[in-house]
Order: sequence, then structure tokens, then C-alpha cells
Amino acid sequence: PRCRVCGKRFYPHLWIYKCDKCYYYVHFDCATSKREPFMSIFITTSLGKTSKNFKEDEHPNLLHCPFQDEGDNLVKCYMSNQHGLIGNSKQRDGEMIIRNSHQHPLRLFDKQTSGSVSLHDPMKRTQLLCDGCVKPIMSIPVYTCCQYGDEQCCFVLHEWCAKLPPEVQDYVGHPEHTLFLLPKIPGKFFGVFKCAVCELPSNGFAYGCTKCDYYVDINCAFIPKEITHDSHPNHLLSIVKPSQEQFYKICRACKLQAFRN
Repeated sequence: PRCRVCGKRFYPHLWIYKCDKCYYYVHFDCATSKREPFMSIFITTSLGKTSKNFKEDEHPNLLHCPFQDEGDNLVKCYMSNQHGLIGNSKQRDGEMIIRNSHQHPLRLFDKQTSGSVSLHDPMKRTQLLCDGCVKPIMSIPVYTCCQYGDEQCCFVLHEWCAKLPPEVQDYVGHPEHTLFLLPKIPGKFFGVFKCAVCELPSNGFAYGCTKCDYYVDINCAFIPKEITHDSHPNHLLSIVKPSQEQFYKICRACKLQAFRN
């Protein structure tokens, strides 16, 4: 089978989103990434129109994908839904916090003081990446190191990345142990590690179990169990990690469906 977003093949060791009603599968990363307009013309199915199989009021925080802006990500959605951190920062201009993720205090910058922070803008060849999620910072408020203005320390975080919970319990990929927030993975060169979920390299923050050498980047730490996607509207997509046997069952089922069509 191939991913219905990018058209590329699946690998049995990676997480995917699937529709329980249809032969419909997408890579985890493809389902939760920003896509350009031409990438939104997805491979069509032979199943025709789908009728809605869920009620909106039963899923109040259901994530609708793909993200339309590079500044959006899973961490932002989670922190907004769970803790209401997004927006509401105008009266906290200059607020200082101390986090274990950085050796210096962090200061909040909002619209009133954003002149000293050049936001990410590819058109102006300006790059500003969050040191937590390693995603572009395209809007304010943001937290910067108190020495940021002097260019002595250019550490910067999205507002939501500065307020991350210290641990994640009962994580779907590693339920046996608690995962703790780690600014840098111990023993890794420049802190670079491979995420256990998406297998992409990262040198940002991670949630990990040092006992088992299990680490996930902070985006993958907040995977929604269910999402909807523009490429397959009206049906919920559920996150799964197929076993080798299940993966080959999916292959056989998709080949049989293609033969019938």
C-alpha cells in the first residue's frame, strides 16, 4: 500500500494513521504536516463519497489536518486545548520565567516589544527556529533568553514550548515507563537523536526514558489518537503502529481491493 498523501510506500516499523472503515492509510508525518496547495490534490479512492461516521460534539478537541501554516504543530494544538496558553499574553509583557531547559531566565515578548525579535520569514531570508520543537517561529508571543538582545545567547522558544509539562505518562508508544522532558539527550553528539515515532533526526527537546533509551521529539509526544484529514473527510483516522504480521495483512488487503477494482 502507498500513503494517500505523498504516494510513497509504508514501512512496518513506523506509525501511521488509518481509517477503520476503509482501506485508507497515511504516514503519521504526512497527516500532521503543512502541505502546499498542489499537494492537497490527493489520490482519490474508488469508495465514492463517505458519510460522516462521528459526531462533532463527542470530539470537542478533534484535530483537523493538514496544518495550513508552518507555525502550527502538534505541541501548539495540545497546549492550547489542554492548558489554554495561546493568546492572552498582552498583560504579561516582560514576564520572566526560569526553566530547567535553559541556564538563564526567559523573558516573554509580545507585540509591544517584538522589535528586537526578527520572526521567521523565508521571503526575507530570515530564519528563526524554536529551540524546543525546532519549528519556525512565525508569530509572537515568544520567550527569549534574557541575554538575547545583547546577542550573547540566542535561545528562543514558542510560548507553548516554554510551558511544556515535565513528564508524559502512559505514552502510547512506551506505556510501561514515564517519559521525562529532556532539553538535551545525554550522551548524544550535539544532542542529536532519532525520534522513535517518526524516525526523523532532531536536536530539540525530547521526552524520553533513559532506562530504555527511548526518545521522542516533543511534537510526537502529543500524537492525537484520532484526527480528520482533508484527503479523507467525514471519517476518523486512528493512530496505529502495525506489527509485521498486521502490516502484511494490510498489503494483502490493499492488493485484493485493487484487483477487485
